[in-house]
Amino acid sequence: MHETKSPLARLVLFMIALAVAGSVFAGIHYYAVDLPQQKDARAPSNLDARGIMVCIEDCMIKNCGYDHAACPFPSNVQQRVRCQGICGSG
Repeated sequence: MHETKSPLARLVLFMIALAVAGSVFAGIHYYAVDLPQQKDARAPSNLDARGIMVCIEDCMIKNCGYDHAACPFPSNVQQRVRCQGICGSG
């Protein structure tokens, strides 16, 4: 005897198949597109950390005096943070 499935059972099977297909597609997309972009992320080639440090030191000398280590501690830290913002990260 031929057994027929109810429309609700067919709908549930269709939704499960759709969910599995979507998960497979998402996994393929992650490994093919997203993961390589994360691995290839590097610092820009024009980043010059030595130049940034020179810029920060020049900024500190200009704004805090030649011996900027002699500045009061909170002022020295605040000025260094300000100079880092002017010169870029450092």
